[in-house]
Amino acid sequence: MRNLFVLSALVLAATAWAQDKPQDKPGVAAAPAWVTEFPKAAKRAAPVPPLGDAPIEILSLDHQIRFGTQFDERYVESTVKLLNPQGLAAMGNVALPWRPESGTLTVHKLNIVRGTERIDVLAKQSFTVLRREGKLEESVLDGILTATLQPEGLQVGDVIELAFTTTHRDPVLGAHSELTVDFPAGLPGTRTRLLASWPADRTVQWRKSGTLAEPRKWTSGTAQHVEWTLEGLPGPKAPKGAPLRFCPVRRVEFTQFGKWDDLSAILLPHYAKASTLSANSPLKAEVARKRDAMFSGAAIN
Repeated sequence: MRNLFVLSALVLAATAWAQDKPQDKPGVAAAPAWVTEFPKAAKRAAPVPPLGDAPIEILSLDHQIRFGTQFDERYVESTVKLLNPQGLAAMGNVALPWRPESGTLTVHKLNIVRGTERIDVLAKQSFTVLRREGKLEESVLDGILTATLQPEGLQVGDVIELAFTTTHRDPVLGAHSELTVDFPAGLPGTRTRLLASWPADRTVQWRKSGTLAEPRKWTSGTAQHVEWTLEGLPGPKAPKGAPLRFCPVRRVEFTQFGKWDDLSAILLPHYAKASTLSANSPLKAEVARKRDAMFSGAAIN
């Protein structure tokens, strides 16, 4: 369930992007004006099959992406029902990561729906920001921050509504956009949408997995749009006895690169710079020491 609230990803106010200092805490604001409402599902002709011992039921999951010239925005809205005490443990901690050096995080709503009551969690509680550095043992610092919040008073049967936006601009790729979106595994009652848009004068290529139908495509004003809406689909079946990597996925990939040469032309100078040693580099001195020892017949330590 972590993927529901931690998305590769993640969300935004355009003004926040222009700040001189990285955003070190999430913002709280209304959803961006470009976001469209996800229409409610039509009344089902047949009841949703029982979920057995499942801890939660994902009622809806909405992804809206806008590729821009300054940065990319990703809006995520989810509705999740807690079915049993295990669901309380699974959803009791909302965790939203973002990379402050290259983007922002803005939370739009976090509500608990209990019958006819709607509890605004953000009116009573605030997020705590953690710097986990999950690869610290490998001497890798990724700079990712995580906003966490444990909604108080959750009960079995509650429905959690969450919406947030992240912005992102890769400092290496610059104005080139890249994004991959995976749909969740099939669940009987899940309604999912992926809606992406970009300026008509930009070239954004996309490719879907074979398990997805063709999207709806249209141009509105100065923007192009593609949209997939899925509802109550069974999960893709893996070939019997095959490793997990052969399991089909529902995935859409977006890119502004036309070919690998375009990408390598951007990355190559970074590798060339990283491989260049300064004149007083300690590594050069160590190489010289070992070379002299090798030719002199001395032991190399």
